[in-house]
Amino acid sequence: MARSLAASLAILGGCILVMTTGCYKSQPRVRIPIPPLNDAESVKRLWLRQTCDTNQEGQLEAQLVRFRVELEPLFVQAFKDRVPAADLSAVEVAATRQFKEAKGYNADVSEHVARERNNYISGYRSAALSGLGIVGGVEGRRLLEQVAADSQSPFSHNAQLALQALLGGKIKASRP
Repeated sequence: MARSLAASLAILGGCILVMTTGCYKSQPRVRIPIPPLNDAESVKRLWLRQTCDTNQEGQLEAQLVRFRVELEPLFVQAFKDRVPAADLSAVEVAATRQFKEAKGYNADVSEHVARERNNYISGYRSAALSGLGIVGGVEGRRLLEQVAADSQSPFSHNAQLALQALLGGKIKASRP
């Protein structure tokens, strides 16, 4: 698992999945095709680790709808729990490689790795909320309402957008 994630990050040219409330990139990214998604767990993994360029023509959202019942508790858990250690390790390796290959960074490698690690964690949790904006469910809606109402949460805006999408608003949830 850790090896496959590390390989995926390497394929993306050492790009770090930099995600907060929207999409931006620290290095150019390569569009990758969506692999076959035969179960809710593989859909969840791809959704939580994606870059903005991963989702082509709404294919991934269609898979979320397909597995909506199974995905709701997985996204709730993904928001509440820690990011898998294997993911963080792969991000740190890729960030270190990116730092060494880049020219003109005005920071040391440990600052760069820490920033990219924190960005990944924020993006992962934001993706869980935006996924709930698509898959819905009672528990997911409850979490979105709690986070949206918490003005101190850095995820409040993401939860508000996801909740609006869930309730039929025209604005789509902010995805990583």
